[in-house]
Amino acid sequence: MHKKVLFAVVTALIEISSAQSATTTTTISAIVNATTVTTSTTFNATTSSTPPPRCGKAFQGLRCPTVPGNCQEKYGWCDSMRSPTGASVYEDQPTYDDSFPMVVDRCTKQRTLALSFDDGPSNYTNDVLDVLRAHNATATFFLGGILNGRGQLDVDWVPVVRRMITDGHQIGSHTWSHPNLDLLSSEQRADEMHKNERAIANIIGKIPTFMRPPMSQCNTDCEEDMRALGYHVVQWEYDSRDSEDPLPSMEAMTDDNLMAAMDRTDVNGSMFIIQHDIHGNAARVADSLLTNMHANRTGWEAVPVVECIGLGPDDAYRFPKYLEYNGAAQGGCLVSGPNMCVQPIIFKSWDGCLDAREILDRDWRQCVTREGPTTAHCVQAQKLAADMDRFCNECDEEGMPACDSDAFKSVRY
Repeated sequence: MHKKVLFAVVTALIEISSAQSATTTTTISAIVNATTVTTSTTFNATTSSTPPPRCGKAFQGLRCPTVPGNCQEKYGWCDSMRSPTGASVYEDQPTYDDSFPMVVDRCTKQRTLALSFDDGPSNYTNDVLDVLRAHNATATFFLGGILNGRGQLDVDWVPVVRRMITDGHQIGSHTWSHPNLDLLSSEQRADEMHKNERAIANIIGKIPTFMRPPMSQCNTDCEEDMRALGYHVVQWEYDSRDSEDPLPSMEAMTDDNLMAAMDRTDVNGSMFIIQHDIHGNAARVADSLLTNMHANRTGWEAVPVVECIGLGPDDAYRFPKYLEYNGAAQGGCLVSGPNMCVQPIIFKSWDGCLDAREILDRDWRQCVTREGPTTAHCVQAQKLAADMDRFCNECDEEGMPACDSDAFKSVRY
């Protein structure tokens, strides 16, 4: 477009925007999520000369902004101030594995394609999972706990996260509320990660050891804090630029960028790509990449980040210090892995306890048959079954808890 024409268009848009802002205030949540309908108002700092009022449920329902990085916590309640339920992970003492790099920004295993997705889940994520399944491909999803006004991870998105893990994908952390970690204190960074750890563990029974910082912002101090929390920081090698080209009319730009990068990549090389499954083009772009890979890259496979750097699936997670039998999110897993989700079974009698024990025993034995006795989630399932066996043998005895699943509260590992 000619510069003069572009300048005229931008000027007209600014004038229209200024005229509209003088008469109406649009809630940020409605912009972020078009399906959200709200009658409350949002303080508009650009049109008010008075100090911002407090906001939230206790203050006439005045909405606080929920766009990542814009939630004004100093002035009232924000959804990011919620905390997931469950046993605290603040006392966990995660170990850090020095055998692989602190920062991962490329694959080291030849002939691998590592697709990774940020900012989800969203209403588009199941479409991405469908494409991956159709291509027999696995990927990595870096999940946020509560961002973009789309609800809480372990409340509103349990089925899709459960599908990720049972389909064999890797789950990583993308913080709780998507802040710029460089602007936070060490304590605030830990709070962001711990909240998301609890939410993820409520769904899959384990905690990621890989994280991707929002906006890829994580300076040296941030990296050291992540290390202390047991995390490896993941960046990327190729940017799909899908955030720049999210509209259908611009999808060809995303395709061109990625296909050109793949064409430049050595046939024995690798690719590590960042996408965002909050965009409607995510599934189609992934499909194009995988189709191209199968057609032009003999021997290549699409794998999670942990595998593209030569590690095994167990290296992608650690287990929380406490496993709460009744602490899983509704529909969540106590123990999970590919084709496996061990869910809590409610019982109120000794016979019910025995039935639950039998199911847990069956689950871990099937896991061992499929994946071997040393696979981490199979070992975890075996521990849970053994603890249930001890509980059933002792419950209802004098001085012991009743044979009730509510009494089988916490197992320490």
